[in-house]
Amino acid sequence: MIEGNLSDASLPGLLQFLATESDKTYKLRLSNGFEKGDIFINEGEILSANFGLLEGNDALAELLFWREGAFSVEKLASRFKATINANLSIKLKQDNSFADQILFLQESLVGLNTEIVSSSTFGTQEWQEALSKQPLYKEEFAVLGWLSDGRTMRQAMREFNFDVVAAASVLFRLLITGSVEVLKPSMKFATEDNLEIVSAVDLEAVSNFDPPQIEPVAARAAAVTQEKLPAMELKITAAAAAAAHAQAQASKEVETSDSLPALPSLPDTQEDVDNEKKLFDMRRTDPLPLVAIDIERLFQTTFKVSPFGQLALNNEALDADLRALLGDYKIGKTLITAAFADGRVPGQSLHSTKYLLERGHIDPPDQVISLTADLLLGRIELEQYLLQRRRISGDELRDLQTFARQKGIKLSELLVKMGFMTQSDWDRLQKEKELFAPR
Repeated sequence: MIEGNLSDASLPGLLQFLATESDKTYKLRLSNGFEKGDIFINEGEILSANFGLLEGNDALAELLFWREGAFSVEKLASRFKATINANLSIKLKQDNSFADQILFLQESLVGLNTEIVSSSTFGTQEWQEALSKQPLYKEEFAVLGWLSDGRTMRQAMREFNFDVVAAASVLFRLLITGSVEVLKPSMKFATEDNLEIVSAVDLEAVSNFDPPQIEPVAARAAAVTQEKLPAMELKITAAAAAAAHAQAQASKEVETSDSLPALPSLPDTQEDVDNEKKLFDMRRTDPLPLVAIDIERLFQTTFKVSPFGQLALNNEALDADLRALLGDYKIGKTLITAAFADGRVPGQSLHSTKYLLERGHIDPPDQVISLTADLLLGRIELEQYLLQRRRISGDELRDLQTFARQKGIKLSELLVKMGFMTQSDWDRLQKEKELFAPR
């Protein structure tokens, strides 16, 4: 057994080391609080990666950028290979540069979810000199031809069937040669002390903050953008940003589809059509209240009692309250009904339900149910829940956390302002966490 901390040994370096043991099978367990991930390596090949609801390339893409957390490496007997649920096939033993490339990306604050565009120096003499030191291959040129207004390597992975290692390698070579540059590292905030390349989404974010800052910030952003990327058109102006702010202010009370304004009358002229399109482009689509939906779904869930649970019902050694709760689920009661039965404390009932799930006494309809229970019990942070539900990416989350620390803003407020969850999500979560908090 090998144990340590990711602050002392990076995950890419650890994987590279384990890959050199070409005749062995390992299980690598990662943990950071309640967050846990597993990676299986067999004979120099990554066979499987799992991180909560995420698996395969999705899980590995997040785990690779962990900078903190504990790890343990367990050597498995060869017979265990057949029991591994393989969702990857990534050979590392012949790719000694993998760890260095990931480290370069980490230090450059660029990830697989970062939006990139072709560089303004692409095709110049400077770019050609860079290629003489680090040549590009057909994969890089394929990605360059595919980039448009800004795409990510995660999207390229699906488009070109890259795995995480191949995508990281392509991104590394594109960056090191100056072939691409960051459009916005997942989320650049336009503030007086942080002005780089600003996109429409960024200025839309500014519209939710202090209105007097919008015009000077947008004007300076335009100057910076035109200087750095002369071939690119600035997508939004100060006036459009102000309009976006007005739209955001006007729609703050919109919570449900019932309160949405009526559709306007059909346009009569082409000019009206163009004006309608401009207005529509500035509107921000409100996200579905994912958290509130998941909580309600958890409450209305009925659990199937497993064969092991059937045996436990007759086991007098099992706690009487657990057997009573198990009996309620056997007859088809929902979680919310069982939790509020006479004499029960809702928080303890939810905790006991989670215990029954972990012990295999009851089967959940899917993994989201178990994840939502952890959220209400405080076993997982809201941002990690949103990451698992694919509402936010790892790169976006890291940018948000950095900005929240720098500006002294609560992360939950930023998650709402940037549209990763609704205000109704936050209100419902606080209400239910208070009700189901373990006493």
